[in-house]
Parts: sequence; structure tokens; C-alpha cells
Amino acid sequence: MNDILKAIQDALQEKGVTAAEASRAAVGNASLIKNMLNARGERPRYSYQNLEKLAEVLDLEIYFGPKRIAAPVDRLAIDPDRRLPHHGMAHCGTNGWADDLVEREDLPRPAWIDDDTAFWVSAQGTSMQPEGIRSGDFCVVSPGRRPQAGDRVWVREATAERRVAIKRLIELDQSSATLRGWLPPENGTQSDFLETRPLAAIDAMHPVIGVYRGRLGKSGVDVRFIPDSRDGQGAGADEMHVLQLTGDQGELPDRWRVPTALGFPKSWFRRRHLSPDDLALVAVTDDRLAPMIPQWSVAVIDTSVTAPRGRDLLALRIDGRPVVRWAQAARDGSWILSGADPSEPVDLIPPSRQATAAIMGRVIWSGKGL
Repeated sequence: MNDILKAIQDALQEKGVTAAEASRAAVGNASLIKNMLNARGERPRYSYQNLEKLAEVLDLEIYFGPKRIAAPVDRLAIDPDRRLPHHGMAHCGTNGWADDLVEREDLPRPAWIDDDTAFWVSAQGTSMQPEGIRSGDFCVVSPGRRPQAGDRVWVREATAERRVAIKRLIELDQSSATLRGWLPPENGTQSDFLETRPLAAIDAMHPVIGVYRGRLGKSGVDVRFIPDSRDGQGAGADEMHVLQLTGDQGELPDRWRVPTALGFPKSWFRRRHLSPDDLALVAVTDDRLAPMIPQWSVAVIDTSVTAPRGRDLLALRIDGRPVVRWAQAARDGSWILSGADPSEPVDLIPPSRQATAAIMGRVIWSGKGL
């Protein structure tokens, strides 16, 4: 095996990706590395353009050897002649994506930044704290770099609001992106969750290449550069179980507003004495439960529950449309359904209508802006 192929295989093993995954990320063709390995002749020829793209994906230099150790970089040095725009807040939480995109005062440009399109955002929330980003940190985003699995990324929704968030990119293919965030602290620890979003629902996704604790260049402020461990909580991270959007959801007019899948740590199920086989996701398509459960939240439902138990928070399919309501059974077997506002009229579903108003399950968790 020649030095080029050995360097590629070593990099694949170090990054924990397959040859097909790296090939697809580099050129959109899963067979690139396979074809290189199968090339005949003592001195096989390779496309320089393909090697260049492959080197970027595998974090190799174009000479195709182990990445050489560069001179130490002063992350706190400031470019005296240029500044970077500050694009407001990016949310790091489970309760919503930030919509604060008001242009703010330009901030100093770190001297090591080589992307003229780079910009600053301020982090807000705790969802990325295990990934090294705290609320109030200043993050440098680089549109000039292609996002790769493992990157912390700034993501903007393809919505009229153009809301943004910072997440960890776990997987990226031609149709979707799988992102990781962290649930709010519980008993002193945080558990991670996964969400899968179609690329059609993402307007922009760029790597976060630098995180600063403190405002760079501000007099009297102790500024620290926070490196990316790329490991989250490493070996301590819990194994995940992925829940899918239920097939009973039907056609959603704005399906891109909610993720099609979410991952939860298996310990999350154990603590609640739940079986993942009984659980599914459902989209909340109206605001009858707001503000507790806003419109376009996603809820986890326990599908083993098929009847109200006292006053129960249930997901129901009424005339083919899923809804989430407070529900209780009347003496004659009717279901009394209500929203969060006690002044609004209730819905009465008599036994004669219950054939077209099935209970999908009890709501046990909900999240907005995932």
C-alpha cells in the first residue's frame, strides 16, 4: 500500500468514519476511496482536485501525511486593521431558537482568522455547556469553511423568522443533518439529545471555529479562548435511543417546523420507568396549550395509554388531525377536551364519535424550537 492510501486509512480510523462516508462528504460519491484502493498499476494516478477535497474532510494536509504541528497560535492577538460584524444572539437551549439577529457593534477580529466572511455571535442558554460553550460566550462563525460531522455549528432556520441556534453536528448527508444539544441540568448533570432536520429546513449552517469567554479587546476584561474538546462528555456520555415522529401524525402543512426524530439517553427512560418501544413523537400544531406547550412544539407520548386517567394530558387524532388537549372522561363515557385557557369552550367527544377520535397516547415531555 502506498503512502497516500495508508495516510487515508489512518485518518479514517482516527476519525471513526467509513471510507464511503468520507468519500461522500468530499465529492458526493461514496466510491471515491474504494476506487483509489482498487486502482491498478505500480504507480496509480489520483485526481488532485479529489485529493484536495478528501484532505479537507479527513483533516490532512495536501501532501497526504500526518498533519504537521504548526507553530503556536496566539488566539488573543487582534488584527489592528480589521473587525468582524456581530450578528446578535444564538440560542443554546431546548426552549427555542433565538431570533435576535439585530446587527450590533463590530468586534475586534482575532489575528488568526483567515475567513473574511467570518462573524461573531453571542451564545445564550445552557444546551451547549458540555460542549464548551456557556451563556454569554462570544463565538466566531466561519461561513468560508464547510461544516463536517463533529463540528459545533451555527444553524439558521429556513423560516420567515430566520431563527438561529448553536448545536453539535453529529451526522450530515445529502438530505438531513443530525444535531446534538443537551437537556437542562438535572441533579447536577446534563444529558444529551439528538434531533434530525431536513436540509430543506436549514437556510445556513457554518462551523463555530472559536469561542471566547469575555469580550475580546475590551479594556479591563479577562478574556480566555475556549478550545473545542470535540468530545462532549466523552466516555461519560449516555447511550442514546432515537424516537421517531409517529406515522399517525398525517400530513403536516409545515412539517419542516419540527424534527422528524429526537434521541434521548437511555438513562432518561430508566429514571422514568418508561419503555422506548411504547413512545413516539407528535407535533403540536396549534396553540391551545400555550404557553405551557406552544404551537410547533414536539411532544413525547406514551402510546400504551389509551384512555384518560383522571384529568390527563393526551394526544388525540380527531378527524385525522392530531391535537394535544387536557382530557377527562365523563360519566356517560364522553371525553371532555380543553386547552390551557379555562375561559375557552371545551370540546365534548361522545362515544358515538370516538371511532374517529382515537387517543394516541399520554404526553410525558415536550420541547419547543428543537
